[in-house]
Amino acid sequence: MLINSNQNYLDLNSSSGDIKFNSIKILTETKFTSSSGSIIGSGTLGTVTGNTSSGNIDLKIKDSLKNTSLRTASGSVNLDFPRNLGYKVNYETVSGDLNLHNRGLSF
Repeated sequence: MLINSNQNYLDLNSSSGDIKFNSIKILTETKFTSSSGSIIGSGTLGTVTGNTSSGNIDLKIKDSLKNTSLRTASGSVNLDFPRNLGYKVNYETVSGDLNLHNRGLSF
């Protein structure tokens, strides 16, 4: 698990198992790829690209949500983000749901 990391760019990959992170701050771009496992985490992520073959994508966005592209073959996409945050999300799933939660969250 990656905790309290501040970086310009982050690229995490897993062939088997979850990708987990908490309270990270990525200024430019974040990429996640998991063949068999979920992507679970929170923070400021910049532009996000996330792909799973089998697993959910659960993200809690802290400050900003730039262009985001999320894909799952078998899994759901769950996004939590603060109120009054503008966003554009492109998502694709073969078997799963999109759940958006826009509320006053505290992190």
